[in-house]
Order: sequence, then structure tokens, then C-alpha cells
Amino acid sequence: MIFLYIALGLIASYLIFAAGPAALMYHMVFSRKNNSEQLTKRDLIGTRYEPYMDELVEADIFIRRRTAERISVTARDGAVLYADYIDRKSDKTVIFVHGYCGNPISNFCLQARHLYDMGFNLMFISQRAHGESGGSRHGLGIIEQYDIIKWVALESAKPSVKKILLYGSSMGSSAVAYSSDKLGSDKVKGMVIDCAFSSVGKQLWYDSKKRRIPPFLVLPVIRLIARAELGEDINTSCGSSLAKTDIPALFIHGTGDTTVPFEYGLENYNACASEKTLIAVEGAQHIVDYAAGEEQTKNGLKEFINKYF
Repeated sequence: MIFLYIALGLIASYLIFAAGPAALMYHMVFSRKNNSEQLTKRDLIGTRYEPYMDELVEADIFIRRRTAERISVTARDGAVLYADYIDRKSDKTVIFVHGYCGNPISNFCLQARHLYDMGFNLMFISQRAHGESGGSRHGLGIIEQYDIIKWVALESAKPSVKKILLYGSSMGSSAVAYSSDKLGSDKVKGMVIDCAFSSVGKQLWYDSKKRRIPPFLVLPVIRLIARAELGEDINTSCGSSLAKTDIPALFIHGTGDTTVPFEYGLENYNACASEKTLIAVEGAQHIVDYAAGEEQTKNGLKEFINKYF
């Protein structure tokens, strides 16, 4: 009988000190988010953007001054998702997929300016459970992969569009990576995977350790809840999709990234089966690696476009 009481005590302790906090953590991480403010409305002094703020703000203003059309798709679960589309009457389009709480344009303003100059139509999607897009939960990329398929199908249906580039940042890059073997469109000619997680579960493990939350206690519960609610296993790696893709890929990651470690980007690069290039930006922090890379990243992107587009 004493063993039964001990077992019941251990179960009760786990429910109080692990399962409960894990459920709360799941809700906090995967619940609806607001997009961050555009760069032109933020004080960038003292942030990771400060060293590059002049060119970022200039690019942000330039893109927002272009005429954009609001477009939408309906996701497989019925959520209505929105995007802003800058139509240059080009035969090539870039679909930008922003990160966690990211601003769809500000996340990519500098890259967008460069791709605009290269003649691309620009599509800035607002991810599910972000901004005006529908959905009560997001999936840190693992369910967003199916939304990307919808956006690609919408753009692929245009006879005038011959080539599509997918460009993701952080969570958006993971979504692109997860979708890379399922797109079903021969118009997707390339993808840029910028500072992506190697899996949702691994990223949550890393974040938990940073916050001194025991990951071995909370992550199993979060994984179970996610499987039940989102229908996906958060431990599925991006590499499992990248290993089956034939879409050429450009990987960009800062070696100084403390939000999504460089080693995660390297895992994705090594797993990728298609033609691929890696740009490691020395010392660069999360999301600002393209700006920090200056000519290295700008020229790398241009070479990638020239080769595949």
C-alpha cells in the first residue's frame, strides 16, 4: 500500500509542478499573436537593428510606398489568411513568410527592396493566428507548411507567373522547410531558408533551458497537447522534409544567433538533398543576418537568383 501512496504522490506532484505549467506554456507559445510594429514606428536604438537601422528604415519606407493589393486564401481548416501583394507584372514572384510575431514587411524590407530591383512581384503573407489572418493557434511552422501550399497554389494558377521563390525568416523559414517536399508545383524554383529552427520541439527545448524551465518535464506534455490539437508531432525535424526536396535552397544564418543557434541552421543545410548554398554570417544576430552580411548576403542572393531564375 505504501508504494501506491508514493506513486499517487509522484503523479500528483508531476501534475502540479510539470503538467500544469506545461499546459500554460503551450497556451502562451501557440496562442494568437500580434505582429510587431513596423520598423518606422519603433525606437531601434539599443536593439539588434540599430547598426543597420538607416538602410532598413529606408527600405521599409520604399516598400510601403509601393501600391499593394490585399489578397487571401482559405486554409485547409477554414481559416482565412491574408497577404499584401505588390504586382510588378513580372513572370517571377517571391512569397515572404515572416517569423514569430514578425511584421510581414519589416521582416524582409531590405531583401524585398533588392528583389524588387531584380524584377520580382512581392507577396507578404500574414501567418495564421497573426495580424488579420484567421486561426486561434499557430504551429511555429509545422502547421503553417500547409498554408504555404495554399499560397503557392494561388500564385501558380496565374499563367503569367512562371517562377516562384519562397523566402522565410525564423519560424517562417521552418514552415518553408517543412513544406519543401509537398508543394506540388514545378513553378517553385528556389527557397531561401533564413535562421530556421531544425524542429519545433528542439527549439522549445532550447528556449526552455534558456528560461531555466526543465524541458524534460514540460516538453513531453506540450508534445502530447500539440499532437492532439495541431495534429502534428513537434519533434518532426525540418530535415525530414528537406531530405526529400528537389528545390534549390539558399541557407542564411548568423553565427552569433542566440535565438535560433547556428548549429540548427547547419543541421537543416546538411539534411537538404537539393542543390544548396550556405551563407554563414560571422557574428550576426537573429533575423538581422541579411543586413549584417552586407555584400556577402546581397551578392549571395543575387547569384542564387541569377542561377535559378
